[in-house]
Amino acid sequence: MLVVFQESNKESLAQGLGIVTWYNDFRNEEYHHCVAREKAQEILTCRELGIPYVVISKGALDDNRVIDTNCNLKSLPADTALVLRCHPDTKLPSSISRFPKWITPAEMTSVSNWPSSVSQPEEFFKRHIMTIDRDLMGQLLRDQVLTFPLFVKTVEKTDFHNVVYSQAELCKHLMTVEEARKVVPHKGAELEGLFADEVVLILKRPDWYCEYREQMIAGRVSVETLDAGLIVSDVMDIERAPNHKGEYRAYFINGHLSSISSYLDYEHAEVPQAIREFAEAFGTANAHLAKGFVADFCMTSKGPALIEMNEFGYSGRYFDNDPAALFTDIRRHFGDPVFELIEPAVKVPTIAQTEHPSPDRVAVDFGSPAELHLGDDDTLTVKGPEQTSNLVARFERAKALKQSISDDFGLQTVNSLD
Repeated sequence: MLVVFQESNKESLAQGLGIVTWYNDFRNEEYHHCVAREKAQEILTCRELGIPYVVISKGALDDNRVIDTNCNLKSLPADTALVLRCHPDTKLPSSISRFPKWITPAEMTSVSNWPSSVSQPEEFFKRHIMTIDRDLMGQLLRDQVLTFPLFVKTVEKTDFHNVVYSQAELCKHLMTVEEARKVVPHKGAELEGLFADEVVLILKRPDWYCEYREQMIAGRVSVETLDAGLIVSDVMDIERAPNHKGEYRAYFINGHLSSISSYLDYEHAEVPQAIREFAEAFGTANAHLAKGFVADFCMTSKGPALIEMNEFGYSGRYFDNDPAALFTDIRRHFGDPVFELIEPAVKVPTIAQTEHPSPDRVAVDFGSPAELHLGDDDTLTVKGPEQTSNLVARFERAKALKQSISDDFGLQTVNSLD
């Protein structure tokens, strides 16, 4: 086995290793920080467990893309299986592309199309759910026969996974190519070759304020052709927990539950026994789908339910998704081999060499944005539902931690998180 990671460059990898080593408990829930932190945790775990890995860069050419490894790639046997912890479509350098992938394309397709793949769907779904191709979705939109609210997401991973309350709201994102040419004329090149009545997805990221330029920047617009279709389901009545979303992420290896965690990055929250037992039963019933996969669960008024399945390669982890348990289970799958390893090229930097992370400025109430108002006297109020009170505590913890660090390093402090 050879675990494959991807990182921008050696410097980014080194900083990630430094953050995990020196600032692992420092709270920053910004997406890119979390991804870098989780990746570095897994790389350090491979080093500790003696599991071979390789890190490839995103930009360099071919074999120059190998920026770190703890094994001699040239001496690996031809049947070495690539355990991808990156996007499955990542272009691999020739030094490792000759090896077979542990998760096969057929297995990835089964997981991506989980609404039609899962065994015992009535038991595990607890709701109506189906995959719809873009042609059928176009017909449903034209006939206006959809009943709302609905939960809609793309089969392929995108930022579109929304509860939609009306046809008009859905048509802001899903439209024909003819309509899209009018709404986003600058994206015409991406619409070339498509029929005028084909349905596409238009995604626009929120506008944001650039402090450096002192102006609002328009959010990026993207066009998705929906080749793999859409997943449409009833809206789930998820029972929320006091301090998190009430959703639980589980990793499975050969149907065995390797780990399960609440949706928290920096603290433990107990997983209800009913959820754990339900997840174990799900893994046993669906071990045939793929050797490794990820699934999310929740509690509803009808009992525990499957929220969705995700491909193994680029699914994130939460606090109790232990990478040591994960890689130990994978190594056991291969018969607990012992590997000949070399010293990694990228060392863990000292604390002085590690750039200190900043507290994040993103406030989210169980997936919905909440407005933070910072007064002149450095007091914080939250405009939003009562559940957002946990945001105040998180903000204050981050602010206090920043103050403490500033004191330790003799830095000048400011009244806001900058």
